[in-house]
Amino acid sequence: MVMKKTIFSVIVIAALILAACQSRDLFLFPAFTNYCHFEIDETTGVIYEEETLSIEDINDSIGDIVVDGLIESIDLEGFYLNFTVFKENAADSVTVDAYIQDTLGNNLAVFKNYSFNVNDIEEGVDYPLSDYLREDGVLELRSVINALAQNPSQYERVVVIIEGNSFPHDVRARMDVDMHFRINAKVSPF
Repeated sequence: MVMKKTIFSVIVIAALILAACQSRDLFLFPAFTNYCHFEIDETTGVIYEEETLSIEDINDSIGDIVVDGLIESIDLEGFYLNFTVFKENAADSVTVDAYIQDTLGNNLAVFKNYSFNVNDIEEGVDYPLSDYLREDGVLELRSVINALAQNPSQYERVVVIIEGNSFPHDVRARMDVDMHFRINAKVSPF
């Protein structure tokens, strides 16, 4: 009986030692924020601005991450807008949508129907887009960033479009709109 207890104790201790010696996977989770800048200056009530996402900025951030290890995955979160309203602005309200162009030239919605009262806008405040996001555009943007992580020269440019309406239609809408998004990476260190 004493022998059985001793053997059982040795087995339990060996199992505990082996469990403690298991290798653990270690991951880093760096994040960076990128944005697209739109300058709105129109008097027709119709907003349409096309900008190019800075591939160079994204590649620089990805390059900083790759120094630390191998990128396992990239996800997007934290979409928000911030505004600069100029004194020349006479518009009371604005409704906008944003699109990203895929490689075939199709416009995929990133967010839709974001409305705001211009007089309520505070500079320096981030206005979240979580209730307005659209899956197709967000997944396309994530796909672009993942592709850039694998091959930095895969895209020459990525077009982002903002369109909508300002009210009243016959007055000047003058503001800058920045669409920000946070990129999170899962990295296996070397």
